[in-house]
Amino acid sequence: MSEEIAKPNVATVGLRIAGGLVDFVFALAIFFLFSMAFGTVSQTETASFNVNLTGWPFMAYALVMLFIYSWMEFRYGKTPGKFAVRTHVVRESGGPITFNQALARNALRVIDGLLIYLVGLIIILATRERQRFGDIVAHTLVVSDPVAPVTATVD
Repeated sequence: MSEEIAKPNVATVGLRIAGGLVDFVFALAIFFLFSMAFGTVSQTETASFNVNLTGWPFMAYALVMLFIYSWMEFRYGKTPGKFAVRTHVVRESGGPITFNQALARNALRVIDGLLIYLVGLIIILATRERQRFGDIVAHTLVVSDPVAPVTATVD
């Protein structure tokens, strides 16, 4: 007899967008560090910065980011953005995800990220469980963290 795990609340679209924005800032910071180490960072006459990372250094950056996000989701169920907005990734059955599920959902960010993540947003809005393409393929859900019950004592 198998025991079914109760499904937690699926994260709202707003939480998914907010978490995605935090993850974008995190990825941008890592991109800047990679550019400083392996690419070019220059300042223009208008005091703006040009950051350039191409070829093998860019591929290394992409693989590092894929590994970081996949490992964090496998180990903690969260990326930095999910930590910030208190959501996490689970299997569709409600249990923790495997590394292969984390790797699949993150590798498919390439498709979800098309047109500045418009493709991912449309898929999230069109699915009952608010899943992006990577979630559908990996059989995962992004859910809200459980809220600890508030207890009060009267003295």
